[in-house]
Amino acid sequence: MHEFYTYLEVIEKDETGLVFKCSNIDSETKLCNIHKKRPGICRRYPQEEIFTMGGAITEECGYKLVPIVSFAEVLGKELKK
Repeated sequence: MHEFYTYLEVIEKDETGLVFKCSNIDSETKLCNIHKKRPGICRRYPQEEIFTMGGAITEECGYKLVPIVSFAEVLGKELKK
């Protein structure tokens, strides 16, 4: 098993799958304790593949996904064709 998985703890299961908690996140600051030497999976987060497999970003996460073009705008353009 890769060392990265030793940092993870399954804390619950939801409709998407397992929900993990990383032991390297400081509970007070919400920052990574090993940021400079964090694993590649963390360096590449969030990857598009996470979402194509049904994953999601929690409200507490510092990342936010904002569409470049809104769905309503794309739909409006398609309906005009």
